[in-house]
Amino acid sequence: MPKKPIEVRVSRTEGTPEGNLLEFLKNYPTKSTDEMVLTACRAFWMPLALRRLGIYEEETIKAVAIEAKLELLKQAEFITQLFGLEPKTALAQEAIVQLQEKSQLKNQSSSVELDELKEHSDDFSDMPQVREFIKLPTELEA
Repeated sequence: MPKKPIEVRVSRTEGTPEGNLLEFLKNYPTKSTDEMVLTACRAFWMPLALRRLGIYEEETIKAVAIEAKLELLKQAEFITQLFGLEPKTALAQEAIVQLQEKSQLKNQSSSVELDELKEHSDDFSDMPQVREFIKLPTELEA
């Protein structure tokens, strides 16, 4: 049975800050909207999504977390330079450490079969720093 694509639709009012953001993403000249949105989502949420599924090895999740952190650090450095914000040398040092960790993890092989995905949900109870920011559907109804 062929897998169905998953689609997400976001709309905001034209002229609002979020509407302007979506317009920027939609009309970016060198990258597709899909790639820009997915790049941001992967950096911000992918490690959490993989952990929540509960089917990936912790080594795999950690490697993905390192990738996400590197992407976020890279974007933070870009914003720092673009807007002339106070540079943080610790940020650059952290990026170097993360690159070293990434290299070490790449040398360890861990494979994940995407066909083995199963339904699994939790309440992020193992991740209290995330749990306090996420409201579950049952909590929203209350």
